[in-house]
Amino acid sequence: ARMLALLPVRNQLRFAPDVFKYMVDTERMGGVHREISQHLEADLARWDDHTYRGVSDNMHTIVKNLPFELSDLASLTRRGLKFWITTAPDDATNPPPMQQWWADEIPGSELLQFSAGWGHCHAFTPENLDYLLGLVASSV
Repeated sequence: ARMLALLPVRNQLRFAPDVFKYMVDTERMGGVHREISQHLEADLARWDDHTYRGVSDNMHTIVKNLPFELSDLASLTRRGLKFWITTAPDDATNPPPMQQWWADEIPGSELLQFSAGWGHCHAFTPENLDYLLGLVASSV
């Protein structure tokens, strides 16, 4: 993880081809699309500058069993808190079957399906970002 964090963010994103494609496409599109991806890239760079440990310290959540039962998160939905899981058919980083599994394992969660075209960054188009932020604002 430390070696990966030494690479420029754009090179790191090559390990997630759908994310890299999003960055290239939004840069070419310009306007608000470019602004959103620039903020995302700046956040990733800040993360790298702060610590590389986020990836290495949390890898166990990807390659091993979680240290809790996902169904325990239903205690949040029973209290009226929203638990949204987003997916898109072309998300190669976190494919739809994985997101469906999360939704099945967390009673009361809601699976939000977005159109193909942006891969793992499906939440970061202007329209989808506005929609998701609207959901969060309406649930407070």
